[in-house]
Amino acid sequence: QFLLLSVLCMLFILVALAVSATFFCVRQRSHLHMKEKLASLGTDTSTDATATYQELCRQRMAIRTSERVERPETVRHSRLNSVSSQFSDGPAASPSTRSSTSSWCEEPVPSNMDISTGHMILSYMEDHLKNKNRLEREWEALCSYQAEPGACSVGHGEQNSKRNRSDAVVVYDHSRITLKAENNHGNSDYINASPIMDHDPRNPTYIASQGPLPSTVADFWQMVWESGCVVIVMLTPLSENGVKQCHHYWPDEGSDVYHIYEVNLVSEHIWCEDFLVRSFYLKNLQTNETRTVTQFHFLSWMDRGIPTSARTLLDFRRKVNKCYRGRSCPIIVHCRQGAQYKERLTDSNFRSVAGAKEIDIAATLEHLRDQRAGMVQTKEQFEFALTAVAEEVNAILKALPQ
Repeated sequence: QFLLLSVLCMLFILVALAVSATFFCVRQRSHLHMKEKLASLGTDTSTDATATYQELCRQRMAIRTSERVERPETVRHSRLNSVSSQFSDGPAASPSTRSSTSSWCEEPVPSNMDISTGHMILSYMEDHLKNKNRLEREWEALCSYQAEPGACSVGHGEQNSKRNRSDAVVVYDHSRITLKAENNHGNSDYINASPIMDHDPRNPTYIASQGPLPSTVADFWQMVWESGCVVIVMLTPLSENGVKQCHHYWPDEGSDVYHIYEVNLVSEHIWCEDFLVRSFYLKNLQTNETRTVTQFHFLSWMDRGIPTSARTLLDFRRKVNKCYRGRSCPIIVHCRQGAQYKERLTDSNFRSVAGAKEIDIAATLEHLRDQRAGMVQTKEQFEFALTAVAEEVNAILKALPQ
């Protein structure tokens, strides 16, 4: 009996090992097959190369979808429709097969500030906000501020003026993004976008851009490619009260080609009612090189308005920074005209308070306006930036060990 039991146990173990080995071999073979396809994308110039590339996008999305725990379909559809109605041009379409929803999950607050500095800055910010006369005087001084040099002759040129959403917000001649004319569909080097420097004048931290027009979508993706950008922050809905704010510059499904750049929508992830995240594969059809680009789309900040709460914007900013961490390329930020540029002012202040003993909000805005005209257009937006900084400092203090 003992011998029989031992033989049966050994047979069971052998069968289990054989099944595991077979499963491993199948998985390994599939993985190698996909790697071979990826390797061939850079060298294969046949007509099947694009089809292979798109198939890989579909496979990747299928894998990611299968790994997520899906909510009931009715809840998922209603959530998608409610959010899509805020940024679509027309009636809500059926949800994309690449869309997914997520329960609200805030990023942890970074705590790279000592308690004494935090309390000092928080006291300064609160005093600033309570003193309405001081706030009014600062805003009036900022409204009269003129950047030097401030020439905008290139943007107002006959060929380039039609590429601007408005003549009120045009790039400075000394501070503009220059495209490679030989790669441009119109043989032009112009786009209404400005590099925004922080500490290193050689490497912009951000690129402030207007929302693409139908005629400048290819220029926009050319800028994304040539700047090495992997993160786009969109701070406007596509339309507001029936007025176009930004052209729909990405595909809803599959891929679209803009001049020599193919953009493939890989996924669309709805974090909450206020913002969503899209992932794209961007391919240069001349070189067959590819890159993954992530777009963070903030939906609830209307043109010339302010959000109802700073809390959502702060978590949005943390998610952007988490995705961007460790990279040296600029983040492209755009709203309608690229002038409200709300998140940038708030972020500049956050960077200032991180290791400083004092903060000058007005000087931060002047620094931004030296690089792009009309940054922050209303006193309410300016005041909201101060409120958001104070709220973030308060959250950092609460996160510190007592």
